[in-house]
Amino acid sequence: VARCLIATLVILAYGWDFEPRYACGICHELLDGEQCEQFGACSAFNISTLKGGCQAVCPRGNHLWSERNPKLWVGGDPDVRVTKGFGTKPYDQIRVSIISQDATPPGEAGFFDYSARFRYSWTGNFLHTAMKSVTPGATA
Repeated sequence: VARCLIATLVILAYGWDFEPRYACGICHELLDGEQCEQFGACSAFNISTLKGGCQAVCPRGNHLWSERNPKLWVGGDPDVRVTKGFGTKPYDQIRVSIISQDATPPGEAGFFDYSARFRYSWTGNFLHTAMKSVTPGATA
C-alpha cells in the first residue's frame, strides 16, 4: 500500500509519460490491481498481456513473473548461454550453461560440472553448467 501511495504521489507531482522500458514493472503493478491510467499505459497493455503473466513485456530472466508461478518456463526449448569466465578465471575460460526442464544433462555424459534443480524460482527447471577452456580465435 505504501509503495502504491508513493508511486501515485510521484506521478501526480511530476507527471508520468509511459516508456516501454518500464513495461515489465508496470505490468506487475497492473496484475496487483493498479489502474493503467495511473501510468499512462492503457494503450500498451491488453488482457492477453496480463493473462500471460507479463511474459510478453518482461525480459526472460526477470524474476518477478517467475515468482507468481514458480514452475513457469521461459520457453519451450532449452535456454543455452555461453559467457566469458571472469574474476579469477583465466582468459581462455568460458561458462556453458543450459536451462531446461529435464533433470538429465543434454549431450555427452560428464560434459557438465554441475546439474541441479533451481531452488527459489523457476523451480520447474534445471541448470546444467560447466567451465571449459577454449583457444581464443580458434573454431572447433
